[in-house]
Amino acid sequence: MRLLTIRRAPLLALLLMIAAAALAPEAARPAHAAGERPVMAFYYPWYEPSDWNYDKMSDVAAPKYSGGDDATLRRHIQQADDAGIDALVCTWYGPSEERLNKRCRRLLKLVEESGRDLKVAIIPDQSAAFDAGMRTVDGLAAALDVLRRDFTGSPAYFRFAGKPAVYWFNPPSLGGVDAWQQLRNRADPNRDQFWFGGTDNFGYLDVYDALYYFDISWEARAGAAMASYAGRLDRYNRDHPGANKPFIGTVMPGYDDLKVRNGHRRDRANGDYYRGTWQTVIDRNAAGVILTSWNEFFEGSHVEPSEQYGDLYLRLTKGLSDRYHSGQPAPPPPPQPQPGNCRFFPETNHNVCGRIREYWEQNGGLPVFGYPLTEQAAEQVEGQQVQAQLFERNRLELHP
Repeated sequence: MRLLTIRRAPLLALLLMIAAAALAPEAARPAHAAGERPVMAFYYPWYEPSDWNYDKMSDVAAPKYSGGDDATLRRHIQQADDAGIDALVCTWYGPSEERLNKRCRRLLKLVEESGRDLKVAIIPDQSAAFDAGMRTVDGLAAALDVLRRDFTGSPAYFRFAGKPAVYWFNPPSLGGVDAWQQLRNRADPNRDQFWFGGTDNFGYLDVYDALYYFDISWEARAGAAMASYAGRLDRYNRDHPGANKPFIGTVMPGYDDLKVRNGHRRDRANGDYYRGTWQTVIDRNAAGVILTSWNEFFEGSHVEPSEQYGDLYLRLTKGLSDRYHSGQPAPPPPPQPQPGNCRFFPETNHNVCGRIREYWEQNGGLPVFGYPLTEQAAEQVEGQQVQAQLFERNRLELHP
């Protein structure tokens, strides 16, 4: 093993590095069609400047923004595309709700103009829509007519299996399988669209083309929810002759809705939980990946840059999505430090352990490096997984 130390650069040098990076050619993403093994991230355009509040959120965006600003939408398009995300699934309350309708339309238009590979899809959230008509077959069918007319024909609209993709959440808010069959027979009689249903009731697969789990953070360990999903999907396909519903895997960085609804929290574990959920969908060769979420800050499942995590989860998403798109198995993580070889610093409530501790002590210790600001953890750096730890004045990486 070798240890690489990266010191903080002087301001002028740092600015020159940023300028050089901006001018450098963009790193090529793995070649793949957007509808082939796609990464689909739930996207919420509802934010206003007044929403960014630690009384309601465990973390806030950096920078804070209004979800309707063109500069915000363009930044999200660039960040998501650079991170290997294939589609942003925009929450839509129907054509009569002006704010989200306008913002999803604008997102689609700006993606068209960007020339990027990223696409946009729509999730008509009838369960939360202000228009009660969205929770009736007639009202939802009318909304789907607008979706077909104004959205799905765009070259920037996301397609799965060659069909425009439409996503659904909380299907019981409309009704049982019979109500959804009525809707589909009326709004999509020729099955020209691909319907993703967000539910763990596999009976809805009789009307949807695929199911996904929106929230897997209740699982006892990373991978448990998808193991259950895979078993139930296998049984469904086996019990329905001719059925071949695809496996859609879910990945999440964590979850925390304690402040907004006193719900529950899934610790991010310095990115390890996120890595574990990705490893599961890679191992199971998922036909597509649902990422919950790009920017659900009220539920703390965001990967968008934030005050608490910086751009860590964008960097993780890039490495993990590239690995998923390539179909290559993940390399084993670098070894963790041996227990008992640690020094605890009550000033920051963190440890320095193993080889990093040895290097820290042998090369100047506290005056040179400062106190540890994080625990040692695995991170993806230039396509390689390494152990890394951040200090007040340095960052240390342990390379195989």
